Amino acid sequence: MDYYKKATASLPAVIMDSGTKSALIRGAYLSEDTEAYLELAKDIQKNIERTPYTDLNIQLSVFNVKAAKLLLEVFRTIKIKRPSLMVHWLHDQKDDEMREMG
Repeated sequence: MDYYKKATASLPAVIMDSGTKSALIRGAYLSEDTEAYLELAKDIQKNIERTPYTDLNIQLSVFNVKAAKLLLEVFRTIKIKRPSLMVHWLHDQKDDEMREMG
């Protein structure tokens, strides 16, 4: 495992493993702490740039506007630095709102 950040009540877990060539962001994204968001975004971007991941799986139960902006920035970086990386938006099939957000 290349990177692991345990989930908290307001930030998701991040698990990045070059052995499986996949990364996972899972949990709730509710923090109002801008510094925590920026630190997490930098860690994700740095690891995606330096490791040959093929898949980024995102499985959020809930997130706020700050988290949406952070994810958008991560996606922009990915598009430029790793255009072949596949992003998978995972959600409960009954959760239409989360599907739309993806």
